[in-house]
Amino acid sequence: MANSYALFTVPIFRSSIKEENRNPKKVFIVDNGFNYIFNISFSDEYSKLYENLVFLHLRRKYLGIYYFKEKQEVDFFIPYDNLLINVNYKIDNQETLKREISALKEAMEKYNISESYLITSDEEREIEGIKIVPLWKFLITF
Repeated sequence: MANSYALFTVPIFRSSIKEENRNPKKVFIVDNGFNYIFNISFSDEYSKLYENLVFLHLRRKYLGIYYFKEKQEVDFFIPYDNLLINVNYKIDNQETLKREISALKEAMEKYNISESYLITSDEEREIEGIKIVPLWKFLITF
């Protein structure tokens, strides 16, 4: 399916290609509608659909899209622009917000990056260099 451009894979960011190939890749589909049309169970969860949409948007601009994972995972890392992005539909729950922020902070510290993004459904604010942005605004401004 990857050869027909119906699926895309995103590798983990590592210093060697061997290590990238040893780790699992994240899978994204070419269209969120496939999730419903073919009853593909990637997820019914809005966060996964949002994440897929952000990936498709980033793919239009960047070739080297990775994800970051050490203690925690960051959904997207574009090393050539020092861009870190996490996606979560709702961050109403304090545990969810704390998890998303701490993952971004871990990656920001490791790569000495001063700002990153957390894409949500409707919130907009900034916490310690992390810009929390609604999906619609990210799509039209980024």
